[in-house]
Amino acid sequence: MKKIKYLSSVSLLPLLLFSCASSLSKEGKWIKYSVMSYITASDYSTVKPFAADMTLRYFISDSIKNPDSFEETLTSTFEKDVKYYHYIFDRHHYYYNNEEKTSYYTSLKTINDSYGTNKEVVCPKELYDLLKEGVRYTELTSGYFSFFSGRLVDFWDEILTECSDNVPYTLLDPLFNEENNELLKRLVYTTPTVEEAKHLLTFNDEKCSVVFNTLENIYYNDELLERNSASSLYRPLITAGAIAKGYATKLIQDDLISKNYTSGFLNSGSSSISHLSKPNYTKKNYQEITFADPRNLYVRVGAFKFNIYDKVNLSTSGNYSSKSYEMMINDQKIRRHHIINPYSGEPEQLHESITLVSKSFDAGQLDAFSTALLSQSEQDILDFRKKVLSEFPSFDLDIIILDLDSDKETLLIKSTSTFSSSLKIVEDCAKAKVIYFE
Repeated sequence: MKKIKYLSSVSLLPLLLFSCASSLSKEGKWIKYSVMSYITASDYSTVKPFAADMTLRYFISDSIKNPDSFEETLTSTFEKDVKYYHYIFDRHHYYYNNEEKTSYYTSLKTINDSYGTNKEVVCPKELYDLLKEGVRYTELTSGYFSFFSGRLVDFWDEILTECSDNVPYTLLDPLFNEENNELLKRLVYTTPTVEEAKHLLTFNDEKCSVVFNTLENIYYNDELLERNSASSLYRPLITAGAIAKGYATKLIQDDLISKNYTSGFLNSGSSSISHLSKPNYTKKNYQEITFADPRNLYVRVGAFKFNIYDKVNLSTSGNYSSKSYEMMINDQKIRRHHIINPYSGEPEQLHESITLVSKSFDAGQLDAFSTALLSQSEQDILDFRKKVLSEFPSFDLDIIILDLDSDKETLLIKSTSTFSSSLKIVEDCAKAKVIYFE
């Protein structure tokens, strides 16, 4: 299969390959700025913000006076925003908020650590809104995005991490390890239901504060599983992993636009785009986006491409992961990956990826939706789209599903018809076909 050649403004990424349509414009220059520096937590751990390459791509036109100063101010603003939102959205670490190291940012970890104490925690407005959105998305997705499933997420993260360090999956995977299999069943059973999730946080809008309420203990096969203690293995644990990066992107996007930085877009890791304006900052008024072939995880080659003509947010969830592993069970290939179905407790094998594109829904919402939909059937995905568009009649939501055909070799590109005028299979991409839903 032939590798695709790109211009200098292109990011070669594991899932999405992005291309600015006319990067050779002589009316200015493209800059790329990624937050690459690690930050230090209060426990002296070094942490990469959002565990992703948060990248700003911006077009500085020749009309900008003092372009060097402009670029420095722009990138400084972007990096400051990325780090701040990581400080308050991180559930694993605390961060000092002053040079004297006498106090910490109130963060998602603060909220999780308050469980079982009945303590009211006053939050930064951005964190408070994230918590509200997390509960709302859990309800809206019928629990397929599960805001309180941190214990389940941590269970798989530990297995995926160890297997990526060359520990044989036969020692850890629940299909082979009976102890882990039993633990997984208990974690699924004790993961909060949608109804429980609706009442786990008590919000005070006036004070911008929350109380993390306590769940009752629960019986499983006559065994009492403790959920009412902060130290319990089965307690609810907030995980914003599926939306924290997207929600932070939304806030950064809003901040940059408010400061009149409107000629570019954000890449939040390898699976999302958020535009600051319509892609009309170069000679061609569109952005061409190329998707990598999911059948080739280790060789980045293109599968298909389409054009974006408007200011949109785009989010992809897929069975790709640097910590995934594959195994053959009854002649069927199973890929263990990082997106977990809270109802089965396992990574599903239904789709290669789900991509959502919208002018109306923000990056945080699309992150939650795409995460939830990867664990659902094609019909359920289309029903969900119909449901949210009926609830938000002025909104738009386009979908691209990547599946493998029954032969497990042919790539099926299933898309809403919005992209039909520009969606094309990349030259030399073998065994692929496009199917439109409408």
